[in-house]
Amino acid sequence: EDVLNVKTKFVRSLVSMKSVLDGLDQEYLRYWFGEIDRRNIQSKSLWSAENRHPSFATKKRDLRVMPDGVNFPATMVLYDDKAAVFSFKRGKPTSFVVENSEFTETLAMMFDALWQQARLTK
Repeated sequence: EDVLNVKTKFVRSLVSMKSVLDGLDQEYLRYWFGEIDRRNIQSKSLWSAENRHPSFATKKRDLRVMPDGVNFPATMVLYDDKAAVFSFKRGKPTSFVVENSEFTETLAMMFDALWQQARLTK
């Protein structure tokens, strides 16, 4: 929930879609995306291509998909000077946040490099 209080109103997320869909219920996902929209948070999201999924892209949510075979086992969200990592594995969900501007900036640069190689959603 800390992500929803992002000061810059911008997040980058690297998403394991299979993990998210397996670990979070649809009601929570509707709440999450509703709050992102309500709070006018813009995002760039890279989704793994491990399964086909509906597009959640909007004008505020820019979405790209990594090439087939590039599957992320966990989800990472970069916001302000924080990096949050989530694993939604059933029965053993795990998360942690690192608050360090240099670390987060480094991960953001890596994210931006991956962004250039990802494909647009259809």
